[in-house]
Amino acid sequence: MEKDLNQTSMLNYHYIYCNGGYCFVLIRLANFLISDILELHGWLKIFSQFIAIILVIYPAKITFGSVLYHVNEDLSRKLAEET
Repeated sequence: MEKDLNQTSMLNYHYIYCNGGYCFVLIRLANFLISDILELHGWLKIFSQFIAIILVIYPAKITFGSVLYHVNEDLSRKLAEET
């Protein structure tokens, strides 16, 4: 399945948009759980929020890097075939 540059840029845009929404919802859920359900206070609350943010954003970073790597390989192969 070959993609041109326009399709690739749209794919990247939509992937970032969806991951941003996904991360936002999970961070809000974690904040709700930490503040209202568990009722943590002080440094334990700050530490828990920090860990929650890392646990939400790091997998998105890894998957986005993987997608960009594969798209870049596909475009490089397409450009090599054209020349």
